[in-house]
Amino acid sequence: MNRTDGRSASSLRPLSCELSTLHDASGSAVWKSGGTTVMASCHGPTAPRQAQMLADATSSSSVLVQVLLPGSLQHGSEWEVFLVNVLSSCIREESCPPHSMIQIVIQVPSNDGSVLAACVHASVSALMDASIELNHLPVAITCFMSPNANPEQERETTQYGLDPTLLEEEEEDAGLLTMVVVSSSSQSDTTKSIARMGAMHSSGLKASIENIMKCWNMAQQASTAVIAFWRLALTHKHERHAQTLFAGAGGS
Repeated sequence: MNRTDGRSASSLRPLSCELSTLHDASGSAVWKSGGTTVMASCHGPTAPRQAQMLADATSSSSVLVQVLLPGSLQHGSEWEVFLVNVLSSCIREESCPPHSMIQIVIQVPSNDGSVLAACVHASVSALMDASIELNHLPVAITCFMSPNANPEQERETTQYGLDPTLLEEEEEDAGLLTMVVVSSSSQSDTTKSIARMGAMHSSGLKASIENIMKCWNMAQQASTAVIAFWRLALTHKHERHAQTLFAGAGGS
């Protein structure tokens, strides 16, 4: 398929991640994917400040996750529920105080498509920056589907592409699937990982089972690149921290 920025259907845009960007948060991150920029700050774990939050944390799980999105986002309330479910499942509850709350505040300075996936990655990066232990790394991949009427074929075909730009998302009759890929080690062979779908959000064109499976296969393959990039970003953070400590020790 022909894309506006020249990428292949399975290519992601360039990624960038900056950690510890805010000093008044437990952890923070700026995640960039092409022209999309998402900022996330993590506050907590702390004791819930409202009685209803405490009741929710006590009745459901030992950690209550709250996500705040800017009101300008079209699917803000849906996305908040989606993000809470994804983040709650990846946080290792036993590493946090009982009945505590973790709040994630998200800002979107620049929207050029695939914002929900970027929100997942920015939020998880902020959690890691806050040294909150995770059960797994949820990788979110957005796949867009566009009907392709080919006069040489009897039936309409579907074009697929990963990490769509805003221009691609706004194409007529286009549909979006954001899938969360969760990888875990195989019990029989720890050198191998098994991928499962942690969550899925859809909008636009109604997806068939065939559409979902095609997007899932593409998402699984692309998720390995995101995990490799995450490891690189964390390594750079630890190296900078070690250099700062060394410089401080040398000046004393």
